[in-house]
Amino acid sequence: MWCGKFLALPLIAACLPAMAVLGEPAAQVQADQIRLQASRSITPGVWERHTLRLADGSEITQWAQPGGGKVVAIEWRTHFKPRLDELLGRYFAAYQLAAQAGRRGTPTANRHLMLQAGDLVVENQERLQVYTGRAYLASAVNLRGAAQ
Repeated sequence: MWCGKFLALPLIAACLPAMAVLGEPAAQVQADQIRLQASRSITPGVWERHTLRLADGSEITQWAQPGGGKVVAIEWRTHFKPRLDELLGRYFAAYQLAAQAGRRGTPTANRHLMLQAGDLVVENQERLQVYTGRAYLASAVNLRGAAQ
């Protein structure tokens, strides 16, 4: 029964712990690569870009200060709902408060959220069970240019 296995994949992926945490050292990325059996690429530059690609095509990119420094931005494009509590770490409480304060209207098939809470900026969108978004520390990104 292949359908059951296919449907279980997003549930398994949703339970996986998140990648390197916003505001924390990027050292966790290599351990995440091994644990998730993902391919990893590192692109040097003003920011180190650590990209993990999972077997299902999901991709999570962490932007960090050179030399494995602090993660200042995270981008995702996944087939499972990301664990924002794990991705945002200590910034999650501020995100949660801002998201609850800004929640209005009725849910649609194309959900989009953009908010800023102090130094934290989060953009999150769900469309046809594809989750895309980014979170970054505005002060860090503004100091050294856009993390793109």
